[in-house]
Amino acid sequence: MAKRPILKLCYFIATLPYILLSKVAFKLNLWGFKKDVASCFEKLEKFEQVQLSNELLNTLVVAEDHRHRYHFGIDQIAFCRAIFCTLMGSIQGASTIEQQFVRVATNRYQRTIKRKLFEQMLAVFVSSSINKECIATAYLCIAYYGKNTPTALGIKNTDVKYAEAIPIISRLKYPEPSMKSDKWLIKFKNRNNHISYLLSTANKSFKRTKNSWPLFVPHKL
Repeated sequence: MAKRPILKLCYFIATLPYILLSKVAFKLNLWGFKKDVASCFEKLEKFEQVQLSNELLNTLVVAEDHRHRYHFGIDQIAFCRAIFCTLMGSIQGASTIEQQFVRVATNRYQRTIKRKLFEQMLAVFVSSSINKECIATAYLCIAYYGKNTPTALGIKNTDVKYAEAIPIISRLKYPEPSMKSDKWLIKFKNRNNHISYLLSTANKSFKRTKNSWPLFVPHKL
């Protein structure tokens, strides 16, 4: 248990330069920073009354950002792992839920170091003002799930259970194409199985805190 506060402190120290830089970027409106902040806050305000099921939010966290309650918008551990894997020839993602949200909210997808740094600063800035559950909820409401699927998934339903949540979250990594190929079906099935495994082994002892939702998940989905 003592490791958790230490991990959170380490994340804060590692994120402090980003926090300061994001404040400067906002103050001076570097690279149109204020415009993108406004875009993010507009999306957050639009969906602030939406309530998604804990099962759906839990599945998102377990699948996409399992250290979400410790970091402050960016996950330096995942980032270092991604760099190492890239050097070893295997590409892996390291984006937090906050980073994924600001990417979709601002519609910035350029594969450049400048864009990645900008995204990280923006994620940290937004995280300093809005709690994680609101950001995760807004992200799920604006994320792309594939061709002709945004409304069919029914993510705004508060009764979504784990069996329904898994294929929804899987589509974040593998959006559904208009024509489902065998290759996509295999990837989609494997992603579903992987998330199911992550859920079944997730920490069941986590308790609700003021600014986060429970990570309790059952062994049987």
